[in-house]
Formats: sequence, structure tokens, C-alpha cells
Amino acid sequence: MRKGFEVLEILADGRCHSGGAIARSLHISRAAVWERISVLRAAGLDIDAQAGRGYQLARPLELLSATAIRAALDTEARSRIGEIQVLAKTDSTNQRLLDLALTKDIHGHVCLAETQTRGRGRRGDLWHAPLAGGLYLSLGWRFERPPATFGALGLVVGVSAVEALTDCGCPGLGLKWPNDLVRGRDKLGGILIEMRSELSGPTTVVIGIGINVVLAEAVRQRIDQPSTDLLRACGSAPSRNLLAATLLSRLASALPQFCTHGFGPWRRRYEQLDVLRGEQVELVLPDGVVRGSVEGISGVGALQLRMNEGVRAYLSGRINRVPRES
Repeated sequence: MRKGFEVLEILADGRCHSGGAIARSLHISRAAVWERISVLRAAGLDIDAQAGRGYQLARPLELLSATAIRAALDTEARSRIGEIQVLAKTDSTNQRLLDLALTKDIHGHVCLAETQTRGRGRRGDLWHAPLAGGLYLSLGWRFERPPATFGALGLVVGVSAVEALTDCGCPGLGLKWPNDLVRGRDKLGGILIEMRSELSGPTTVVIGIGINVVLAEAVRQRIDQPSTDLLRACGSAPSRNLLAATLLSRLASALPQFCTHGFGPWRRRYEQLDVLRGEQVELVLPDGVVRGSVEGISGVGALQLRMNEGVRAYLSGRINRVPRES
């Protein structure tokens, strides 16, 4: 992928570049250029080959830049965000930070990647991460004294993510409990929080966020659920560097507030974005499936379902909408 990335840096401007010009620039053969183009296509990029002219991306591409992201952080975030690492390729940005946490403090450490080979969602689901087609970001954070409503952290992150996307010109988005960013019924992104805690000590979490920015049609067809990207949902794709910085700025403000005040101040904001309220759903649990109507969320972030025997709260589970009767 590193060699393919060299070709991508040339094609990123969206103009047509001849195979000969690329070969001369990189001091490689035209056959090697073709091999690297094939690698980029396999990674999910839409590259057109025009006889007699050369290669061209379907649209210009902005590559991630740690310098650009840090420059766009707000003042508060610049004081709270530490190292920003941008990788061309990794297995999982969350895993990178979890591994790093074994040897050093990762509080405020950020890891982003242009593509992931083993990106994952909750319960180990595969997260499709085409090259430069999304934002794959993980943030390490230490809570010295986690609040009593610590289980609602993912909901706070979800609210922050939607508000960051709104700041970047992508309104009309919502949240599907417990960890999905959605537009209508289509999934736009997801959140995965993993943690390492010490007995009677601080808790370190890795907050992973994946957002579809521009997905090639071939990639969308491989996703096993209704999905969308920012280009389709909002009519245009924002700068990924600006989106990363805006998201980090929102989180750098939200996480200390959550640590101090818990989920209470965030509950109403979440409810305004909740796309499941009033829906008939089934919740898949380790010991079976329950059905009910979503009554919203509790003060600790649990899903509240109204069933024949009354309202019950659930802190986890895989949720599916029950199809409406025609």
C-alpha cells in the first residue's frame, strides 16, 4: 500500500496524469504504475483509465494531514489534544491505541488512517474502510474518576459527532441507539468504545469513530445493511481534515464536562436526535430476543422498551426495527 500511496498523492488533485509522467516522477516502470493503480482500485478507489491520456480519480481527493488537523482545532482542543498520528494503512486505529496504552499514557493521543484492514464495530462486526473514503479516527482519553453514568459515554460521543457534522454543513442527521450515526434509516457512521481500567484507579478509553465520507458504489454494495455517505446525505463532502478537527474540538470540550456532570446535561440533546423513539423494535440479547416500542433512553443511557408487562431498560443488545405492516 505504501507504494500505491505514492501514486495516490499524484492523482489526488483530480486531474488526468499519464502513466509515463507518473512513472518518471516515481522512477518506476509503466507496468509498475499499472500494478499500483490496481492496488488502489482494490482498496476502493474509483480510478478511470483513459487510452492515450492516463489515469484520473473520479473526483479530487484530500489526503489526511496531522498539520492541517491541528491547525483547525479550536483553542480549547489545542490544549487538550496531544499527538496526532496519520497512517496510510493500519489494521485498526482503535487497536493501535490499545497497544500503545500498554507502554505509555495515551490521554489526548489521536490516531487516524486512510484505510483499515481490520476495522471493527461493536460485537466484532466488520467495518468497511475503503482507502480515503471515510474518516477513521480514534482518540485516547483518561477518566480519573468516571461518572456514575459512565455507560452513557457512547451516547455523548454520538451527540458530539452529529453536532460536529452539523458544524461542517451536514444537518439532518440522527442517532440510532446505541452507537450508529444515521441519515433516515441509512447508516452513516458508527462508534466503538474500548477501555482499559485499573483496580480502584483511573479508566482509559479508546473512542473510535468511523464516518462514511465518499463511498464508491462497489463498496456500498458490499455493506450488508442500508448505508449512505456524506456526499449522498448532504449533497457535498466536507473537508476530512476540517471534519476531524471539528470532531476533536467537540470531544475535547464534551469529555471533561461528561466526567464532571455525567449524562444528565446530554440526555435532552440525545433525545432530540433519537431516530428510534416510538418505533417497534426487537432487541437481540445473549439469552434471547425481546420486542417492544422504544420509549426513549433512561438517565444512564439505557434503552427503554415498552412491552406488555411494562417498561424495561436495557444497557446493551443488538437492535433491529420491526418492519411496518403494509
